[in-house]
Amino acid sequence: MKKKLIALAVSTLFILTGCATGTEMGEASLGSQSNEENQSEQETQESPQPEPRKTSRLDPEVLARAQAAEKARLEAEGNLDLRYARENNLWKISTFAGEVAEEARKSVLALKEPMEENDSLLASAQLSEEDKKLFQAALLDSQALWSDLIGKNEGFRLVVFTETEGAWADDVAADLGASKNQMSWVKRIKSEGCNGGNASPVASVAFVCAGTYFTDNERSIRRLVSHEYFHEVQRQMEITHLDWPLWLMEGSATYAGELLAVSTGEEILTALGSTKGEVLAKTFGSPQVAAISADISETQALELYTALDVPPTNETRQVLQDLDGYDFGALAFGRLIEEHGISKVIEFIERSADEGISELFTELFAHSKTDFFLSMSGYLQSRFVWDY
Repeated sequence: MKKKLIALAVSTLFILTGCATGTEMGEASLGSQSNEENQSEQETQESPQPEPRKTSRLDPEVLARAQAAEKARLEAEGNLDLRYARENNLWKISTFAGEVAEEARKSVLALKEPMEENDSLLASAQLSEEDKKLFQAALLDSQALWSDLIGKNEGFRLVVFTETEGAWADDVAADLGASKNQMSWVKRIKSEGCNGGNASPVASVAFVCAGTYFTDNERSIRRLVSHEYFHEVQRQMEITHLDWPLWLMEGSATYAGELLAVSTGEEILTALGSTKGEVLAKTFGSPQVAAISADISETQALELYTALDVPPTNETRQVLQDLDGYDFGALAFGRLIEEHGISKVIEFIERSADEGISELFTELFAHSKTDFFLSMSGYLQSRFVWDY
């Protein structure tokens, strides 16, 4: 009942404040019927000009600033090619945003030193040799990236198996200290399928049921492994759900996942490509995230991040899903790295287990969390150009 009330309250809040409704999300979807119907008319336009946003319920001053910023950006960046974006159902970010993201990414990856192969990977018999190599490489790179923080963690285990080997995974879980009544992969695969479900029935263990989604898919494998390993970094730094809220706990892990999944910093914030009629293969979430970001007001940004500024418990997990908390959290964490540098963020990670997060946030990042949440409106708007 509490989850339903939270979901209802959040939905009502987004409607009242003018954030995109379910209907508006549908209008913004890449594969929507309305986009296809309007395509022929859009193709005839020789020089598409920026138009006012469809949402008129935003604060007038915020709306005016957003429109002015978009107009200036479009005038300065003629290479955006709006007609191509419309015809191919693509959205893009500013070149500047990609450059900033690339510099932030380089500063983090500079920490990584090579690491020798270890026995942290437990792979089932039916996993292909190629996939074993991909999982092993992703694990070694993840360990190397954060070795300065937690050292070489010999106790971490990544357990990878196929959909026919749920019983094997259950035996491994039991061997590592989890009783079978805590989690049965046989039952889970039967009810949920096998496309990447991961869990940690005991500390320092991540399970991956490697379905077709991960078969020979290096990017997806690296994203998942790096995400889960950063949760291990959090555990080793003694950071728990009592220390970090949803947006920070999952957002930092999501950002860490992208650091090793992409080849350039620009890809951290931009589309990876799409096929018309299919879901956009976007690094941080669905087109819905970009649609919200394009028009989000300061008030809406505060409400969004405040709703995600709660401990990650079973009761709040649905909020994380409903509000795209993984993606918006990752964008906020990435912003901290862009604006303050990886050294300052690592200091924040190291100290946050023992110090109050709100006070520490203000000390290291020069503004309160509330001010940071409010200013996420301008940050998100500057990163996304959503073409209706």
